[in-house]
Amino acid sequence: MRWEVPHIAKKLRWILGILGGFVIVGIGVIIGYENAYASTVYPGVRIGDVDFSGKTSEEVVTALQDYQDNLSKDGVTFEHEEELFVLKPVVYGANSDVPSYDMFALDVNETASRVFAIGRTGNWWQQGKDQLAALVGRRTPSAIVNVHAADITSLVHERFSPYETPSVNADFFVESDQHLRVEPHRDGTVFVDEHVVSVMHRTLAKLETPTIPLSLETQEARIRSEDVQALLSDAEDLVARTPMTLTFSEKRWEADRGTVARWLTVSGQAGDVTIQLNPERVAAFLDTFRADVEQEPKNGKFEMRDGKLTEFQSAKIGREIEEERTRAMILSTLKNSSESSRSVELAYLETLPEVREDNIEDLGIKEILGTGYTNFAGSDGNRTYNIKLGASFLHGNLIPPGGEFSTLAAVGDFGPEDGWKEGYVIKGDRTIPEYGGGACQFGTTLFRAAMAAGFKITNRRNHSYIVSYYYDEQGKPGKDATIYSPTQDFTFVNDTDHYVLIQSRIEGTAFYIDMWGTKDGRVASISPSRVWDWVPPPPKQIIETDELKPGETKCVEKPRSGAKTAFDYTVTDAEGEAVARTFSSTYKAWPEVCMVGRQPTPPSSPATQTQ
Repeated sequence: MRWEVPHIAKKLRWILGILGGFVIVGIGVIIGYENAYASTVYPGVRIGDVDFSGKTSEEVVTALQDYQDNLSKDGVTFEHEEELFVLKPVVYGANSDVPSYDMFALDVNETASRVFAIGRTGNWWQQGKDQLAALVGRRTPSAIVNVHAADITSLVHERFSPYETPSVNADFFVESDQHLRVEPHRDGTVFVDEHVVSVMHRTLAKLETPTIPLSLETQEARIRSEDVQALLSDAEDLVARTPMTLTFSEKRWEADRGTVARWLTVSGQAGDVTIQLNPERVAAFLDTFRADVEQEPKNGKFEMRDGKLTEFQSAKIGREIEEERTRAMILSTLKNSSESSRSVELAYLETLPEVREDNIEDLGIKEILGTGYTNFAGSDGNRTYNIKLGASFLHGNLIPPGGEFSTLAAVGDFGPEDGWKEGYVIKGDRTIPEYGGGACQFGTTLFRAAMAAGFKITNRRNHSYIVSYYYDEQGKPGKDATIYSPTQDFTFVNDTDHYVLIQSRIEGTAFYIDMWGTKDGRVASISPSRVWDWVPPPPKQIIETDELKPGETKCVEKPRSGAKTAFDYTVTDAEGEAVARTFSSTYKAWPEVCMVGRQPTPPSSPATQTQ
């Protein structure tokens, strides 16, 4: 039987040849298949009913963007019974500080990457499996969708609130006789947030145009009537131990039976409910005397005396009532104290101010960084008084590294309660007497001091017209800064690594502001003002009034020429890097305005009678 061996070998070679041919053909098909779709999506890849087979990555992005555009335009429709609510995705910001955003949106680029990656990730075996799965309809990715769930559910509840009956937990209720009874629980029916969001997310992930049906579900009250009833006797015992006295230092505030009864509530869930104090109601009681306890921390004020930094206004420690700890102490006292000691010392948290006498050596107040100067010669008594008052408010202020200084915050409201007197201010198209007149003198001086120190100016506005008080040392306008509470502030940033101390000084009618700190090598330069387009005052205006005697004249506006000005402010740091800024100002030309008492109208002559 030896002749059979060559026959078997021949047959085996024939079979192997056929198999090899199939392998070669298969490899060729696979290579050809991959080459054919090298730059396009493999066949069968779809999201929902949207087929991406054979599309390039750019075409996939376009298709997805079309869906997103339609979604932005048409929104999502929620439906309950016969009422429809179309929710558009865009929430528009109220102003430039509040950016707009989408409550729900397709992530176009990430979804496109997910579509294109099918059949291209993993080893060759995984790629082949994914390509085959897509071909037979078993590889359908989901779109990537970003959803702001809280915003959406809030709007849905707001729109469909007439259909909902939220559950109400059982609680204590205070009768008119100040005794407690149980307010029973009520189960409700609501639209479940998780259902609303999950259905919406699934629908958008399939690139469908969604109409989402809403269905009500039972919402059981978390705290049941029987749970509260079991605690009623204990709660009545607590109320019977009133009044409760809260104390702080030498001050005392009493909470009577009715007040304490209204504080009592319950928390927990069915089968595990405890008596607690209602945070909002206790806080409302604390609000009646909170101002007698709490205070903001306030930095001390300092000045340089004989080369030494000295505190002339003491720092204040901040104090805030710790409400949670106070409530716990009240409840514990009600439960455990003897009849003679039902009082609680308020729990509070103290906060040290950043700048105090014990840490002034760490502030880096060493040398003058820059000085601003103006002169208020010719000012009347009230204006001079206000300038000196404003200088005292600025004197001693400390600005932390990176901190922005607000002139209005430092000087407060311009009212008589803070000591301000009436002086002339530029308001609209007139110079009128108001409290705080002269404030722009220290606003302008501060502006010049901040530039001399090389600080970053963040808010500055020139006056409406040219004022001689604010001419610079070359006798030119353009380097002024107006302030007017509450709308117009002058602000700058201490962009050094150390604290900066503001020191003001008045010598005769010369007003100086010195900026103290630690020099960091920066150099500030301020160019002379460039002035052009001088405009003469318009013709004099006469306004008749009944407030003056006939023919009496009172001029309320002086004639003022208008002009345009500009100057350059450059700060060069220790490495030689320079930052330049040009401050431009336009000043109106204003006419002289005079009021004249109106002449009385002569009586009309009697009419001639005809016969």
